Amino acid sequence: MNKKQIHHWSGFSLIEFLVSTLIVFAVVGVASSWLVPQRSTAEAKSDINNIEKLNSLAHEYYLKTQMWPDDHLHRLFAAGLTNTREIETPFGDHYRWDQRSRSVYNPVRKP
Repeated sequence: MNKKQIHHWSGFSLIEFLVSTLIVFAVVGVASSWLVPQRSTAEAKSDINNIEKLNSLAHEYYLKTQMWPDDHLHRLFAAGLTNTREIETPFGDHYRWDQRSRSVYNPVRKP
């Protein structure tokens, strides 16, 4: 046997492990910076769709009762047009009814 026999260890060295961990964190960082704007775009689209649907329900309510909904849209629920008393926005608040413009708005994103 050769006295200068070199031992080859199987597995990763500490440096290889640290480099691979750094690469994984870099990929996660790039992916998360791409996903955050996608999420806010999806929330905005969902908000617009919800407002359009609620405006349609408010007009349906008006045609049936000759009254506009209350500020918190509770009358839509009482009339069986919605399945919850308070309709939550994608941003955590609840939709409201503006009597002056006769339309639904999101108080978080009010124009």
